[in-house]
Amino acid sequence: RLTLWVASVFPMNIILWLAAVGCYAYCHRILAPLTLDEFVMTAAAQLFMICACSGAGIVFVGVVGVMRIATGAAGVIGSPAFAFAGQTFPVMSMPFAVRCFAFVLPLTHVLKIQSMMLLGDVSMETSWHSLEILIGMAIFWNLLGAFLMSMRWKRALRKESEWAREAA
Repeated sequence: RLTLWVASVFPMNIILWLAAVGCYAYCHRILAPLTLDEFVMTAAAQLFMICACSGAGIVFVGVVGVMRIATGAAGVIGSPAFAFAGQTFPVMSMPFAVRCFAFVLPLTHVLKIQSMMLLGDVSMETSWHSLEILIGMAIFWNLLGAFLMSMRWKRALRKESEWAREAA
């Protein structure tokens, strides 16, 4: 199972992160000049957002067991992410339930960090809170996904052994 994770989820996260950092670095010449610390903070936020989202995807697969349904559920939850992330509409003017939903989205915290870094005079300390939340989300979703997938695998192994006994 660890080999499966290292062979699939880990490279996917790294490739997505390098693509995000590459796009950000390419656009960097057009955007406000960032210090190295600000660029590293933004890159770290992107990495932990990708880890949190892939962990949530693993949870969806662990819950429903069918990739097609899990992808659909992720799309339904992820589709309004940009509208609720606070960049299009201010989060504080949204109803309480929507603010709670926005707070749970990793994209909200990544965009908050990116905005803070691009504003220039905002201290790094204010963005650490959002980065800590992203790290917590990444750890939580990946651990929950690993637990749910291990439960699903155990159930599948039991079914296989029952089928083997019935066939014999």
